[in-house]
Amino acid sequence: MLRKLLSLIARGEVSSLADAAESLGVGADAVRPMIDQLVSLGYLETAGSPRGARSSCSGGCGGCGKSGSCAACRPGANGIAWLITEKGRALSDSAAPAP
Repeated sequence: MLRKLLSLIARGEVSSLADAAESLGVGADAVRPMIDQLVSLGYLETAGSPRGARSSCSGGCGGCGKSGSCAACRPGANGIAWLITEKGRALSDSAAPAP
């Protein structure tokens, strides 16, 4: 299920815990530990959160050039964006179905 969640995030299909929970068919409370695990394994980083590794959004959205178009600005995202790392992108790409 972690790979599926990573793939959904990589494709931009989910931007909140509620989106992810709905897509995975689980409760939002089940998604948070999965996100935390993907972060701890180095597949994701979070931006906009004090917990985020190398957070580039620590100053908030106000002065950001991507304000309004970033995943952290989407309704329900609560100012948190999940960023796929190179390691996460490689895993996500390897899990993608062949065209």
